[in-house]
Amino acid sequence: MKKTSWLLLISIFAICLLAAYGGTLGQSGSKTMIRFLALGGFFLLCISLMLGPLAVLLPRIFADLLESRRAIGISAAIFIALHFMLAMMLYFGWNFDNVLGNFSLLIVVPAMIFLIPLTFTSSDWAIKKMGMKNWKLLQYLAYPLFILAFAHFLLEASGPAFLPPPFPAYNIAEAKMVGLGIITIILQIAGFATRRKRASKK
Repeated sequence: MKKTSWLLLISIFAICLLAAYGGTLGQSGSKTMIRFLALGGFFLLCISLMLGPLAVLLPRIFADLLESRRAIGISAAIFIALHFMLAMMLYFGWNFDNVLGNFSLLIVVPAMIFLIPLTFTSSDWAIKKMGMKNWKLLQYLAYPLFILAFAHFLLEASGPAFLPPPFPAYNIAEAKMVGLGIITIILQIAGFATRRKRASKK
């Protein structure tokens, strides 16, 4: 089986674990779904951003996985968009006044704006029409998108204990997503430094 197939299978398995874990927390169906879409979308966003620097740092292992980055990125966009729409519908009734008055929610607005062109230009057709240079410049929007999404995630996180005593359900999923976000940032810095180092030697 190809490396890309393994990566997709592992990603699907991880998403299923998030869904199963969310179902054990005793929340309402709507809240469970909103939380699952948030965690799943952030997980896929991290994976899509990690593949680039990993391919730079360990090309023999990860270079072949770059072809699956687009599919994972689009999947992340679908999860994030569904999370946004469901939260807006069930929590806020599409009333943007509540969103604009809350910093944690306000930063979601530019993130969603960045998400739209990133998603709709994730195709060979878009690369051909825009040209590789312009297309790559547009793809840099993924970095502020990640920063805003991570900030929103940290601000909205429930904390270490999800349910009150005497039956606390510790937020294993959220803790792992925070760790994954930090690893994503570290890899981006390491990948950038490695590319600069290699470029200076040419």
